Amino acid sequence: MPLTAPPTAAAGPGSYAVTQTHGAKFTVLTTNNLVTALAYNTVYNLSTTSTGAHRLPFPLHLYNSTYRSIAISTNGNIQPGTAATVVATGFQACLPNPAFGRAALLAFYFGSLSFNSSNGQGVFTRTRGKAPHRTFTVSWQGIELITAPTTVNVQMIFTEGTQTVRYVYGPTTSQSAVVVGLQSKDQTSSTQVHCGGSTLFPGAAGLQLTFTHLN
Repeated sequence: MPLTAPPTAAAGPGSYAVTQTHGAKFTVLTTNNLVTALAYNTVYNLSTTSTGAHRLPFPLHLYNSTYRSIAISTNGNIQPGTAATVVATGFQACLPNPAFGRAALLAFYFGSLSFNSSNGQGVFTRTRGKAPHRTFTVSWQGIELITAPTTVNVQMIFTEGTQTVRYVYGPTTSQSAVVVGLQSKDQTSSTQVHCGGSTLFPGAAGLQLTFTHLN
């Protein structure tokens, strides 16, 4: 099933274009797991100033803004530059979504997700390469909490010094009621690939969505 991206609400900080390709490699991660137990509706905060395996390795650039901290939500999204806050999945409105207030949002599979570290599931991080050409990956490897739990494997990849973001999908069960896209702080600009409803988001293994900043 082809994916389509509705026109962006371009303003203020510019806009993003999204392209889709197939055949991308999803690598299952086993180290740097943020999850310590059965996790649901949880947030993990990383920054460039913190220490340890889970620190943010370099500032992220999005919508012409620089972020030195991010909140990683088990609900399938990243909120750059925010405090320890989780927006409930009940706020899965189409983008731009005002429920996030002043926070920017990157949503790859915004839904009710869960992770059990005893089963090898979790939210993992990985940094590769050497400065100033590093990549930082956040990998969600778990299930969606619905009547019949389904598989979710998605990675969000940031490249140092650029505003480009990639979403890479591994084995993932197609589901509705998920939101895919990104939006700037204050909701002045957004790019949406999928918005809930009864239409399934394919999320096929090997799918890659590349979001490129335009201006």
